[in-house]
Amino acid sequence: MKCSLKISLVVLTWALSWQASAAFTLDQTFDLALKKSETLTLGQLEIERAQQSGEAIKTRKRPRLRLNGDFDRVYSKVGSSDIHGDWQPTLQTELRHPLYEGGSIKAQLQSVEHLTTAARWDLEAQKEGLYLQVAQLFYQIVGSNADLANLRESERIYRERIKILQGRVRIGRSRDAEVLAARTQLDTINAQIQAVSTTRDIAQRRLAWLTGLPAPLSLTDPLRISDLKLAASKTKTLPSVEAARARVALAESRIEEFRTAGKPRVDLIAAHNWNYPFPDGEQANRLSFGVGLTWTLYDAGEVEANVSTAVIERTQASVTEALESRENRLIREQAELAFRDGLEQIRLYDQALAAAERNVKVHQEEFENGLLTNLEVMQAIDQRLQIKRSRDQAVYDAKLAYIEAELQVRGLPKAGKP
Repeated sequence: MKCSLKISLVVLTWALSWQASAAFTLDQTFDLALKKSETLTLGQLEIERAQQSGEAIKTRKRPRLRLNGDFDRVYSKVGSSDIHGDWQPTLQTELRHPLYEGGSIKAQLQSVEHLTTAARWDLEAQKEGLYLQVAQLFYQIVGSNADLANLRESERIYRERIKILQGRVRIGRSRDAEVLAARTQLDTINAQIQAVSTTRDIAQRRLAWLTGLPAPLSLTDPLRISDLKLAASKTKTLPSVEAARARVALAESRIEEFRTAGKPRVDLIAAHNWNYPFPDGEQANRLSFGVGLTWTLYDAGEVEANVSTAVIERTQASVTEALESRENRLIREQAELAFRDGLEQIRLYDQALAAAERNVKVHQEEFENGLLTNLEVMQAIDQRLQIKRSRDQAVYDAKLAYIEAELQVRGLPKAGKP
């Protein structure tokens, strides 16, 4: 028993450590956030609540059996006789089965169906919002890691350069000012490293909270910018638009539901009454069968007031649908434009980086030959660093724009795909 317990603990520890050290892709990270999200759980419960309200409405089609009991003191006077009071217990059993309710149940069930549909689309919209949130944090972290790599490489270069300059100062080939300038730039780079690290750590904590994984997260991005191509723009209705459409239909069914309040209702009625005069007299029994009619002839304007409210709700839903559709097109166009612009930026940055590498090499050679000062070499190194940082940032911005554009056209990705 103790041996098996130890083995289980070892396996559990290994599993947790593997999970903590494993590198997660964007889709794997999203899958974890999907399972962890309390917001999506609430959305699923909203669907179930809407469905359950329909079950309650369906029961109105079924018969109702009621038992009523009274215990009354009845006073009577016949002719010139004295007033006589008796206790009269009464018991009634009534069975009432709806035959026609004016279409109210049908309209209410349609309302429940549209409400459930809207809740389902709301849940899908929440999933897409979560996916975009995870993607933003994912690429913020991955981009920060790349930025830190560039900064730390520059930090290493400056530390080596300070050592070289200090050696040259001792033999009179450099000045103290050049060493001081290099140290100033090194301190600036260290401050940038701290700032980028803080930004990354905040994103790490947020993504860890969404996924339930311990920070820091190990992330891997298998996407290559050269493989990304936008899908042909096609008509895809976002979940938020579908939810708005469902609410338009919901408002229309509610209008019909309110109007049924003015229609007649017909019930099949069967009743049995027991009457027990007390303290004397004979027991009375009455069994009745029939049809009951209920028809509201005047409702003081209640139906029209409810219908007017539902009409306003329908108008609101229609405006929301139009707004969501316009925003869908705008977001898609912006994301596609950002992606194409990002590709062009990357191309230009690659050209600039190649030139910057050659420039740094030439500056270093001419510095060794005494033709340039160290400040000029540092300017060339700093220029290369800024181009590398901007180029890497453009890559991750383009990937995020691509994901957002694809989300607008195709929806959530399938497993294993971006």
